[in-house]
Amino acid sequence: MVDDEDLVTAAIAGDRAAYEALVAAWLTRVRAVVRAQLGDRPEADDAVQEAFVLAWRRLAQLSTPTAFGPWLMAIARNAAISWGRRLARNRTVAFAEPGAGPAPAAAERVGDPDDDRGLAIAMLRLSPAHREILRLKYEVGLRYDEISATLGISEAAVEKRLWRARQALMEALNAGAT
Repeated sequence: MVDDEDLVTAAIAGDRAAYEALVAAWLTRVRAVVRAQLGDRPEADDAVQEAFVLAWRRLAQLSTPTAFGPWLMAIARNAAISWGRRLARNRTVAFAEPGAGPAPAAAERVGDPDDDRGLAIAMLRLSPAHREILRLKYEVGLRYDEISATLGISEAAVEKRLWRARQALMEALNAGAT
């Protein structure tokens, strides 16, 4: 099995197959980081693609192949932030269909345990950093050491961030239930 460092070294040398292997290995993590910023909208996939294209173009600037994960995550976060700004500039107001009636308020949906939208709405109330670490842990299924390597932080910092993110999520869920 080839490790990331060998793949990065080969990709820097111009091996496209090695870079494709890196993309396959990191796609789920990059998608989680981008979705932490943008949510589950279609533009998130565009930001993921942009992050990988930018990383390919800037790969020669990576001086330490072992730092690929945190370096790629920084590119992914920045791509998501850029897409978020573009979306904010181009935001349009959607009008309801005539006779459709009012949509249920977000607060009404958050407290409903049978409604996954409640969790999604509570997640949107969290900071991007909290959404990011929760997605890496629970959506992607990474262990603390893998999150540590992905984000370039210590395992103690991962543990502390996860604790804070869980607390914030509980507060968001409880705020929506009242």
